[in-house]
Amino acid sequence: MKPINRIIAMRTAGAGALAALFLAGCVGYQLGSMLPRDIRTVFVPPFENRTSEPSLEDELTRATIAEIQRDGSLIVSEAGAADAVLKVTLRKFELVPLAYTKEKTSLVDEYRMRVRAHVVLQRTRDESIVYQNPNVVGEAEFLVSGDMSSAKRGALPDLAADMAHQIVEKIVEAW
Repeated sequence: MKPINRIIAMRTAGAGALAALFLAGCVGYQLGSMLPRDIRTVFVPPFENRTSEPSLEDELTRATIAEIQRDGSLIVSEAGAADAVLKVTLRKFELVPLAYTKEKTSLVDEYRMRVRAHVVLQRTRDESIVYQNPNVVGEAEFLVSGDMSSAKRGALPDLAADMAHQIVEKIVEAW
């Protein structure tokens, strides 16, 4: 074999070996839904609210249904026709001070609103648990301008969107 042909053969073999190593590293990697094949539709009943924050469950239930529809991995269905049911219990609501006013350091200027939930995705046919997480957290930050009730109400859509994203991401994505 001529020296030039030997060099070409060695480079080709080296490139092939590198390609094989690269592809071997991708074995088992999956992008997208990790849901079992038999779970395609989901029923989302109103969330159970065990916090002291009234009506929190309404906004979070609506946001989660919208996020499931946006994601597209599952189809929202009625109770009798669904492959699974998504049960969410809101366990804890908290306000964490982030910043204080310059004039009076005892007055809070900015808060982080946080809700913790227990999330269960359960098959309807045999009631087996597909996914369970007792500590899913959604958060939103807001400035206090005016009264606290209005400020919290204004931040609720952001909190609901974050919690909905956390729930859907955890039940459908494989990372």
